[in-house]
Order: sequence, then structure tokens, then C-alpha cells
Amino acid sequence: MTGFVAASSSNVMDISDFSSKFPTGPWNVPTVKQIGDIQFEETKTYVPHKNKVKVIKQFLHHEGFSNYKGGLLVQDVKTKKQFYIDVYNFVTFPYWDASIEVALKQGPVIATYTPTSVNPADRDGDWVDLKPGTEVIADSVENTGRHSGKVRADVYKQWSQGYGGVDVYFDPASLKIKY
Repeated sequence: MTGFVAASSSNVMDISDFSSKFPTGPWNVPTVKQIGDIQFEETKTYVPHKNKVKVIKQFLHHEGFSNYKGGLLVQDVKTKKQFYIDVYNFVTFPYWDASIEVALKQGPVIATYTPTSVNPADRDGDWVDLKPGTEVIADSVENTGRHSGKVRADVYKQWSQGYGGVDVYFDPASLKIKY
């Protein structure tokens, strides 16, 4: 099967320094090494997010409820180099080219905000004032509660309490995938 290396939300948060600037990409994903039949641990070697790969071999353990844990031996389509990645860092299609609702079922994206008739809101439902063109890291569509159907994204800017990321909920139509 051919697919793509894809960063997960934890990869993006682990490898980016958001303390002073917004991460523009490219994102990188740690490779893993096999330490048991189906056990893997991260290495200090990274491969690019969106890298096209072919799966050579899989080492998976079913954990129930359609969840699998393990690693994949993959081959870079261009360079033919082989390496292992966590199964959670593999997707079968370039999700970043899909609608934001479809994309966020696969992994995080950087999106650009364009105002619509529905204002972005914080956790409490209060309106958040953002400039058009603000970039955010979107990582999920809410399924329940006050923000059901809204895209949850981290907004990094200078807030009243200092610079940092804050969860903001957006109308999906107000976000366009950039990366």
C-alpha cells in the first residue's frame, strides 16, 4: 500500500517551540526502532510530514475497537530509503488536500482564518476577536456540547495573560487549510 507519513497532534506539539513564534512548517515525524515483536520506540531521526511512502511490512497488535498499535516498515517512494514509523503516523491519502472536516479525522493542519457570520469563540462561548489571515493549528471537529460541529484550533498570539496557545472554536467554513 502506498500512503503518506503524517504528523499527529502530539508530534506537532512535541517538536515545535511555540513560546515565541507560530510554527509554519515543515513538520517532521520521528522514526521508530523495533525493540520487540510489536514494540517500537521513537528515535532521534526524523522524516518529513507529507512524505510519500510504500508500506513494506507491518508489525501490528490489535488493541480492540478497531485500534491497532505498532509500527510499519516503509520505503520512501523517491529515495527508496527504508525506515520504521509508528502506525499512527501513516495515512492512505493526502488529507491536507481535503475539506477541513475530512482532514481533521486524519491529523492536524495549519489553517488560515477568514471571518464568516459565525464568530470564533473560546471554551466558554465568548467571542474571540481575530484578524483575518490569522493562522491556527486545527486538530479536531467537536462532536458534542456547546461547540458541536465547530473546529477546535490552537491560536497562538499575545493574549491578555501573555503569549501562548488558546483553544478557539471556529465555523469550519471560516478556515482554509494552508499546510
